[in-house]
Amino acid sequence: MLSDTSALLQTADPILAVEKLYRLVETADEEWKPVAQIFLADAYALEGAVLSSREVCQEVLAAVPPKLEDENDPRQGVREQARLRLELLGNPPPDFMSLNWFGWQPQSLSEVVGEGRVIALYFFGTASVQSRPTLITLDDLHQQHGAAGFLPIGVTRYFTNAFVPELREAINAGETLDDIGRAEFMRSLVDFRQNTRIVFPWVVVNEALMEQYGATELPLTLLIGRNGQVAHIIDGS
Repeated sequence: MLSDTSALLQTADPILAVEKLYRLVETADEEWKPVAQIFLADAYALEGAVLSSREVCQEVLAAVPPKLEDENDPRQGVREQARLRLELLGNPPPDFMSLNWFGWQPQSLSEVVGEGRVIALYFFGTASVQSRPTLITLDDLHQQHGAAGFLPIGVTRYFTNAFVPELREAINAGETLDDIGRAEFMRSLVDFRQNTRIVFPWVVVNEALMEQYGATELPLTLLIGRNGQVAHIIDGS
């Protein structure tokens, strides 16, 4: 089911995705219905129907108990996904200021968003295998569409482990660093960018901000429209 719904969201026709996901929600059993509803909410967001997306998320919060006893219950984590979407979709992203930017002058996020760009906030960790390929994809998209106003921003925090690839073309081949201090971690980001020739900006923030964005499991992507509002949320790579 999950693979089928993910494929629907990748279609070039969001209206078709909404229609199919709506039917899936109608036929799903009690455990899987909230999962399908999150995909439906995301399809509505892709279509630009933010209010409809928020309504579906409210239904999920009303239907799913705050605590689920079975750790294998497919609804685990669905409440948090719904809460995050209700908090962020259609609103400006939480602002932050950091002095630790790579490839960009230090400034607040609101200053960057306020310049009419389409922004992809990509929350990642270099030690996350799932995070790395998308860093290259985003860099390619930035080079292709940056002049039209597309700006990805990689967002990470200090971790005690990191990964430094040898080459852009072999993103998962390289050196794993464990039990490192802050200075070594920051150096690992410089080396990562140099070895992969990534040019789009990264910023290092604190753990509390990552949690505010719901970026407790990585990667996580927020798309921000030219109007400065969060338009879409993507869990995973």
